[in-house]
Amino acid sequence: MAENAPTLPGMNSAGQSPNTMALAAAEYIESLRAQNLIQPHHVLTVQLVLGLAEVIGKAAAKGQAAAMSLAAKQLMEAMDTLPQPVAAGDAFQQFLDSLKDDPATMEETR
Repeated sequence: MAENAPTLPGMNSAGQSPNTMALAAAEYIESLRAQNLIQPHHVLTVQLVLGLAEVIGKAAAKGQAAAMSLAAKQLMEAMDTLPQPVAAGDAFQQFLDSLKDDPATMEETR
């Protein structure tokens, strides 16, 4: 089977383990989307994160440490440019964020 041949969801090629790095990156991006943090201008960065995670997983499976290292550095840099998730239950941070979103609220609190 060719390396890039499509497979059914949940099915892996014989002897091929799932790319856990790519799965983790997709889960992280989905969590950012669920918090409405991903905006249209993030589309290229999101694709870069997903692509680099795929490369890291493939390099790990092949034992290519140098490729993993280079891609991991780029992945971390790309992830740093994405919005950071709000910690669940951080009411104070959510309050501050709401003030940023609505400057008129700031006037009401004075």
